[in-house]
Amino acid sequence: KFDLDMLGAAFKPIDDDVKRHLGVSYGLQVTGVDKGKFADAGIKKGFVILKVNGSKIASEEDLAKVLKTANQSPERALFISGYYMSGRRANYAVDLSDGEEAPYQFLTNDNYRWFFEKKRNHRYFLEGFFVLV
Repeated sequence: KFDLDMLGAAFKPIDDDVKRHLGVSYGLQVTGVDKGKFADAGIKKGFVILKVNGSKIASEEDLAKVLKTANQSPERALFISGYYMSGRRANYAVDLSDGEEAPYQFLTNDNYRWFFEKKRNHRYFLEGFFVLV
């Protein structure tokens, strides 16, 4: 299991009540946020993660697999989509770099995280994220 501690958050699979409330069949709820990558990205306690980098997330093991793959990729980023219990949909980009030679700069813009890579300027749109790559 890949270490989720770097994210600075605690998780639990959602129960049937939360599934009914949000109208979903799977998800992983953030039960606490401390200092770390999730706090830096603006993710709050109660957020229900549905997808990360296009993969469905129903357990900590699912998240750990995606985190391991993302940490080994050149982008070193997580693109997270889900819901808060209020029903508000939210998307986040989580920078996994150590900050020394960070390939992306993250900027807050409404409910989205915008980012760009310093060397290239091609534009893409991926799951609610406007991406300059």
